[in-house]
Amino acid sequence: MKRHFQISRIKPNASMATPSVLPSGFTFVDNFQGATAAVSELSTAIETALEQMSLGVDLGLQLKQLVHGLDKEGSTYDNSKVNEQIPCSEWQCSRATAELVSLAWNCTHETYNTANDIVDPSRYSVQCEFVETPSLGEGVKAWTSTLVSPLSNSAEKSEFLPVLVVAIRGSASSMDHVVNVNEPPRDASHFIDPSVSSNPGLLANATLLKQAEALSESVSQRIQLYADARGQHPKHVLLTGHSAGGAVASLLFLHYISKSGLGKRARFSCVTFGSPPSIAGPIDVSRYHSTNSATIAVNLVNEFDLMSRADSTYAMSLVNLARSTYGQRPIPLDEGGSSSSSGTREPSPTLTRDLSASSRNVWPVPKLGCHHVGSRVVLMMRLDEDEIQLRAVEVPDSEFEKLLFCRMSVHNGVCYSERIQLIQDGIFNRRRGWTGKEVQGPINPKCL
Repeated sequence: MKRHFQISRIKPNASMATPSVLPSGFTFVDNFQGATAAVSELSTAIETALEQMSLGVDLGLQLKQLVHGLDKEGSTYDNSKVNEQIPCSEWQCSRATAELVSLAWNCTHETYNTANDIVDPSRYSVQCEFVETPSLGEGVKAWTSTLVSPLSNSAEKSEFLPVLVVAIRGSASSMDHVVNVNEPPRDASHFIDPSVSSNPGLLANATLLKQAEALSESVSQRIQLYADARGQHPKHVLLTGHSAGGAVASLLFLHYISKSGLGKRARFSCVTFGSPPSIAGPIDVSRYHSTNSATIAVNLVNEFDLMSRADSTYAMSLVNLARSTYGQRPIPLDEGGSSSSSGTREPSPTLTRDLSASSRNVWPVPKLGCHHVGSRVVLMMRLDEDEIQLRAVEVPDSEFEKLLFCRMSVHNGVCYSERIQLIQDGIFNRRRGWTGKEVQGPINPKCL
């Protein structure tokens, strides 16, 4: 069932925008509103816009104004893009890793459109062995399992192959679920061993954790069958997904490497695309990779992708950014992070601290409430030597949490497909291909 977003009726209010500014049609912009209601309305608007963009449906006037307004206003701040002066290292990606990332994306894309060819049939043997459709009830997401093996006559040998790829589909309601302010993070220690976190206790986004738990039994059964069939041969499982599907995949990855007996029968990798963070507190998986060779855990994020930062506190910052485009004052927060019912308190310093003394024009954003699992690679299109080129850099939490990403168009599959193809071809970080001879002309990206 598709969700149709309805614009709220605007009621006269003392806090309405000045007569010189046209009303937006959104209650959270035009009227003074509590933080919880404001975040909920913004989340619904964003998820509707994302769904309509993915379907190629023209946005209505008010949604279009919101989408363009957030992007335009956000782009005026210095922290709307990755500062190339900060200590971010270029992603060290081998050809084998690039091919695994490409396989992950192709299988992820297949969960949305099963008519696509997953990989080059001249190089790989592909068996799509299982397709799970989503349940009508809440919780179970669609997913597929695909066994990918290299052909015996393939010139390149990969340490990652053969591999069972478990791809989990995102959902149109990702934004609304991920930033649900009425459902605080849940204890995840029953599902993931707390030893993977440096913080005492282990909390995860409640909705994403619920979805991972709902999938764990059926996914585990499929992995068990794969491990049995492989016998004494090496076993590699890749968990992947786009948007909220990737966040669920990362929770399953942590479950298998820390809590499940399957972690001793196979080695696991995780590759996500444009996924929101899912775990409260930094996660260190380096020890797992050091004892399990030929495994990776990486989150690929298009620069500006709003979903890569989605949580309730970040959504509140976007609420106030949207209000600023219409000349409205920020919605105040109390010390606990919720709105003041009277509307008379000063805004929380976390979201509206005075940055006038800073040498840069920065929109204040909250620190990360949740974290990605594994390294985070931001994919950026940059003008270099008079050409648009792809740069892939690893951005640490300390820098990522300063970024104001509020563009929706770069979250779609077209943008990720284009950039993953460049990575597969070795055309990034000033490379011209894996042999240096593949590319003869300039790159003409459709998505920036």
